[in-house]
Amino acid sequence: MIFTWPILPIIIVFLIAIGVMIGAVSVGGVVMVPALVLLTGIKIHVVVASVTFSALFSGALGTYLYGRQGAIRWSMGLWLGIGAMVGAYSGSAVLIRLPGVAVEAIVAILVLATGIHAVFGKAGAAEERPSLAPWAMLLIGFAAAFGSAVSGAGGPLLLVPILMWIKVPILTAVGLGQLFQIPVALFATARNWQSGIVDFEFGLLIGGCLMLGVFFGARLSAAINAAAVRRIVALVLIGTAIVMFARMAL
Repeated sequence: MIFTWPILPIIIVFLIAIGVMIGAVSVGGVVMVPALVLLTGIKIHVVVASVTFSALFSGALGTYLYGRQGAIRWSMGLWLGIGAMVGAYSGSAVLIRLPGVAVEAIVAILVLATGIHAVFGKAGAAEERPSLAPWAMLLIGFAAAFGSAVSGAGGPLLLVPILMWIKVPILTAVGLGQLFQIPVALFATARNWQSGIVDFEFGLLIGGCLMLGVFFGARLSAAINAAAVRRIVALVLIGTAIVMFARMAL
């Protein structure tokens, strides 16, 4: 991985901004893959694998920051994490078998769906979560991790909306999303390393920038107008999806 001026500063600023959004509202990470493909010209499979690896670092920091706030339900995180181990490894095994255009289409659909959800989705009520059986948590963890490993979209993107849908308070859902990134990154990277598609140097650059952004984003989470930020990000996501679909149509 060798980036020169002015691409490297642009990538760094972009990744820090994405980290802030992930740490504050758990929205924005999905745009990393298409943006990095456009900026660097690196094959999409390698970008997905490298972004997935980088989530190990941002997830660890986010878990620490949200854990200090008491926002993580560790019992839920345990069962979600067990499901994530299987889902992430399985999803990465599928990733290497997909043609590049199929991966791009999956990412574009997720980007568009995330943007629409950010516009119309409602925050979870601050109420006691319903009691869910461990097998339900396992299935949710598997599904979210599988999709994350295939697309590089990041654990919070797929997990947080599901948790909000079952009425988990938003701060708890975001905290669990941070924790969820760790098993996803570990097990997906193990499989991607076997496939030879992880650029660890690139992943470390991504992870370092995201950690810086997540640190500030988590501190801002209680002070910012999350709804307004989500809608701004939604417009960016929808615009990105339109550009991706247009590129594939050419």
